[in-house]
Parts: sequence; C-alpha cells; structure tokens
Amino acid sequence: MRAASDRLTETGIALHVVSCEPGGNDALADRLQRRGVPALPFPVHSDPEQQLLCAPRDDIFVTDFVDAPRKFGNESEYSSYTMVQPAMVVADASLAVKRWWSWRRLAGVDLAKGPLQVVQVGETRAKLVSLRPSVANLDEVLGSEAEIGLFDVTVDSDLPGTFRV
Repeated sequence: MRAASDRLTETGIALHVVSCEPGGNDALADRLQRRGVPALPFPVHSDPEQQLLCAPRDDIFVTDFVDAPRKFGNESEYSSYTMVQPAMVVADASLAVKRWWSWRRLAGVDLAKGPLQVVQVGETRAKLVSLRPSVANLDEVLGSEAEIGLFDVTVDSDLPGTFRV
C-alpha cells in the first residue's frame, strides 16, 4: 500500500484509510503501532460513527458487530464496535463514488454465513475474511474501465489445500 500511495500522490490522488475502531485518530495510530504496523505515509481516520462511508452504504459495505470482551477477553485493548469488513472506495472530492470493491462484489458468496466461510473466487479457494482489495495497480485502474482486483494469492497454513488472498 505504501508504494501505491507514492504513485497515487504523484498523480494528485489522495489515499486515506478509514477504520471504524473508536478512540480517535491518535489512539488508533497508537494501537496500530502496538500491533506492529509501521507508520503510514497517508492519513488513517478513526470513524466509529461511520460518517466517512460513502453512499450507497448497504450496496457496498459489509458490517459486523465486534463484542471485544467476548472475542478477545476483558483485558484486551480492543473496544466493542461495528466493524466494516474490507472495502475500497474510489471517490471524487465531493465523495461521489467512482469505483468500489468489497465482499459484495464476490459472486455466489452467501454473506450470511459469516467471514470464516471458505469461498471460491475464480481458481482460488479462500477464507472470506482473508480477501482484501488490491491497491497495486489502482493508478492504472483509475485510468481505465477495469475493476479493482484482489491481492496476490499466498498459501494459507490454517486451511490446507486452499489459499488466501
């Protein structure tokens, strides 16, 4: 994402990352650093009220409530919040959506079965939770009619004989 950010910045496109984790931008940056995420060269926004989600929200985004104490234990640094599953939205300065990718783009996937289900995407079998949008060629995609794709496939040791993206 770092390399894509540099290329996008050179073409006048701003990359922003939005997380629905609560606490504000500084608290989110601190949590990411404690989780081993290096400092990012673009803004990362804490948006627990989901004010930055572009419309049409229900057509693009998949949400799931995370009960942090139940999932991570009472001593966890995590807070309960409504998580937005991986998505990428390309919008103009007025927030009009130009392109988007989320799990809703995956044909034949029953989102009601949850994020741990194994799905078939083309030749790839993967846990849904491991599927992420690709920013590798985003600068090329923006100048064409191509759709946003997926990251390269790597072996998932938790799911023998399958892959994760």
